[in-house]
Amino acid sequence: MKKIDQTNFCPPNLDESDSLSPLVVHRRKGTDNRSLVIFVHGLSGDRYGTWGKFPHLLFDDCPHIDLGAYAYRTALKRAVFWKSISLSREAEIFAQELRDDDQYKQIILIGHSMGGLLCKSAIKWLHEAGATNTLDRLNGLVLMDVPQAGSVRRIPFLDRISSDAAVLKAHGEFVTNVTRMFQNHIWNSSETAPVGKVHLPTWALKGASDFWVDRLSAGLDLPDCQMKTVHGSHTSIVKPVCRENEGYKYVRDCIEQLCPTPKQIANCQENDQKSMQFYEKKFQELRVWKEKYDLGEDLVAEYDKKILDQWVQDKR
Repeated sequence: MKKIDQTNFCPPNLDESDSLSPLVVHRRKGTDNRSLVIFVHGLSGDRYGTWGKFPHLLFDDCPHIDLGAYAYRTALKRAVFWKSISLSREAEIFAQELRDDDQYKQIILIGHSMGGLLCKSAIKWLHEAGATNTLDRLNGLVLMDVPQAGSVRRIPFLDRISSDAAVLKAHGEFVTNVTRMFQNHIWNSSETAPVGKVHLPTWALKGASDFWVDRLSAGLDLPDCQMKTVHGSHTSIVKPVCRENEGYKYVRDCIEQLCPTPKQIANCQENDQKSMQFYEKKFQELRVWKEKYDLGEDLVAEYDKKILDQWVQDKR
């Protein structure tokens, strides 16, 4: 992992970027953030070109979060065959990058297209390796037009000459194995996870005019409340031109839900304190009524439960 301290988000020059670590993290000067968002490009993409202004906008809007960009070889870049590895092996490298740096206590992965499959495969590797500490630090996944079940648009004969085409095969071995692991071991809802499952809230952003990824594949195993469809193609939805872009606002809101700003945390703590004081008063009043009207223990216990249930509901 290569870390770069900057005042404003600025990608390194092309030659320097290619020679850097697979994962480059941009940190704001003078900060010691504990939250990290990592962008992972898709097929034929690259570390920075894929995303347009996305990381620039997010770097400005979320100064409490560091931004990472992951790079790996796909498509024509695989022509340098002695440096080309399978996506499964790339997932192992990516997973170990996440595991070996413990500065960040909250990590959100954003994957576009095949980059989303790489993210999910890295999570699969971490689970199979028993890296529970790293999985605990992964607290969100955003999938942007990701062919989770493979793509029906891929050209079959390319399977023989391209490992990327084999990975993208609809219902193929790669996507099936990753999907089954997620279904069995990952809880992708924003609600509390059941015992024994890794909690990883997941959202999907889909382009309405995406030619390469069908709607079912892009939103596989996700409820409607964790998906959003916006105008745009497979590549344009990851290149917002301004903060008012619907796709950008959706992703930013997902990130801020998982990694609130210090001001949001302070407001939440203040509201929690006021709420607790209100319900403590309710409990005290109930004890006064018990003495005054000689209420039975069963009735008091029933009202205790109602007050506690209401407090829990309000916190949600």
